[in-house]
Amino acid sequence: MKGFVQTYGAACCGSLEKARDPCEATCAVAPVVSGGFKVTVIIALPMGTTSFTASKQDAFKTSVATMAGVTAAAVSIDKILPTHGVGTPIIQVHTSIIVADMSAAVSITFV
Repeated sequence: MKGFVQTYGAACCGSLEKARDPCEATCAVAPVVSGGFKVTVIIALPMGTTSFTASKQDAFKTSVATMAGVTAAAVSIDKILPTHGVGTPIIQVHTSIIVADMSAAVSITFV
């Protein structure tokens, strides 16, 4: 995640405990019916929706998976919402990560 974020202009991406600018993350954890847990994360990235191409989305999912210790198949982008920063377009990337247990869920950090 850090590599993806740094590539696209942000120095950090926060953690479960604390969100930081210019890339901000917020999280929630819920049990999944098939076992394990679903961690939902909203990550703000300093780019417009048209800049977040399919290849960048794939790189984003791979980076999130690496940080979470899961495969890219366990990461999904649920929606992408445009917002506005001061002079810079910002998108909110609503992301889900499926992990095996609560320990894995609470150990995810994005720094």
